[in-house]
Amino acid sequence: MSRAQFIPVGAGIVTALLHLSVTFGPLAGILLAYFAMVPVAATGFGFGIMPATVSAAVAAVIIALAAPGVGALSLFLLTSAAPVLGLVHFALTSRKDEDGSIHWYPMDRLLGMLTAFSLAIFGIALLVFGGSPAGLQDATREFLEPITLAVGGGGSGVDQLIHVFPGIAGASWMLMIGSNCAIAYLAVRRWGTPIRLDTRFREIDVPLWPLGTLTLGAALSLLGGPAAYIGTNMMIISSLPFFLVGLAVLHTITMNWPARFVALGGFYLLTIFTAWPALPACLLGILERWLRLRRRAIAAGTKQGEE
Repeated sequence: MSRAQFIPVGAGIVTALLHLSVTFGPLAGILLAYFAMVPVAATGFGFGIMPATVSAAVAAVIIALAAPGVGALSLFLLTSAAPVLGLVHFALTSRKDEDGSIHWYPMDRLLGMLTAFSLAIFGIALLVFGGSPAGLQDATREFLEPITLAVGGGGSGVDQLIHVFPGIAGASWMLMIGSNCAIAYLAVRRWGTPIRLDTRFREIDVPLWPLGTLTLGAALSLLGGPAAYIGTNMMIISSLPFFLVGLAVLHTITMNWPARFVALGGFYLLTIFTAWPALPACLLGILERWLRLRRRAIAAGTKQGEE
């Protein structure tokens, strides 16, 4: 087997093992499975969409053999393989101008695509579970109650979690797929030569339309009842792209700070343990479209360097 054939097959095997690692135990399995699609995405960024598709196909065969039945394979194909392959395909799409310059598919559209996919999954879930928020809430309760009882929770906390669970799950899924692709790209850029060379994550942006769904979700959340349930989860999903832009702004404007790593580390720790810093970061991501803080910070840093 040649190197060109071995890498996609090997990447598929690693992806399948990581995806099936949930059998190792709750904590270890979740941590490993979270990054299961990195090998497939790295194969795509390094060798192209077809080798990445081969990797995903190899992983799918192994998963089907190791976990017979429709559930495990469908979950892998619909929530992992398909979105990652879609992002890799569009990320490697480019056009060439008459002067020979190459323009790659914009990153903001990739982020918008991921947001649209997550919102669509939420809409499909509403239809599948009876076509109403009540059906989806009942299904969520059946899923969450055994988990919360096992860890000693319950009561009103479960009701609050049920109300926002689809949005949190959708945003977490977007973060997982995006981080898998980002880690894969950075790994290929560090140890190889990616097909696409001009990606700078600190310049990530987001199209304007998620601001519309975020605003609509916020308005619906004020109405109460089923509308509030739909609106709250729409708002959570639609806010994640702006949160990521806010993080990019924070990384850019702090690039010349003496205690940069302390400040960013404190921010991330607060976000993980309290969640409230996510709100100002999201607001910062929304305002960045008009404030252009990253451009100002880079210009200020360049001027300071010249002096």
